[in-house]
Amino acid sequence: CDDAATSYLTPVYVNIKRVPKCLEQGNGNLLSYSATSQFWACNRLANSCYRMYDRMAPIVRARVDEYENEMMFKAVPQLDSSMMQIYNGHGLFKAARIRKALTRFSCRNAERQQQAWYRLDELLLVKFIDGNIKAQDEEGNFLHSQYSERIPENLEFGGYNDAWKEAVATLHGDIVEVK
Repeated sequence: CDDAATSYLTPVYVNIKRVPKCLEQGNGNLLSYSATSQFWACNRLANSCYRMYDRMAPIVRARVDEYENEMMFKAVPQLDSSMMQIYNGHGLFKAARIRKALTRFSCRNAERQQQAWYRLDELLLVKFIDGNIKAQDEEGNFLHSQYSERIPENLEFGGYNDAWKEAVATLHGDIVEVK
């Protein structure tokens, strides 16, 4: 839906009865924000990453890979297999039953992933706000000081990468002085 490096691919079956809400035509555009749009969820996340791309993009890419691998190698093959069992069975209304199941999968999955992207955007906002990086434990909980659950522990300033420093020196080297 946006930047290929920070957007995910959503499996949507071609014979479904309705389009997932987050992918509906008219659900937001370049001049109208929509909190229910996959386009805007992916754009928000991509724009968040641009601030500290070297730190944020690997987190996002890991989530993209996790989701897409789950879909390609588990969820979609399992659904395809179960739909083939129904198709090959001897029951009435099997085509309608299959179509309903594929519609439900496509819509639920797309909506769930769009919401996951908003949650990831919120996580990155909190983790990297103002260039400060907050530590997390293995379950993803932010570490806090012994004095308050609202004060981060092991706060790290991410610093500036060499490309940024070079750009500043190139653009403003005549007024920037190293001491």
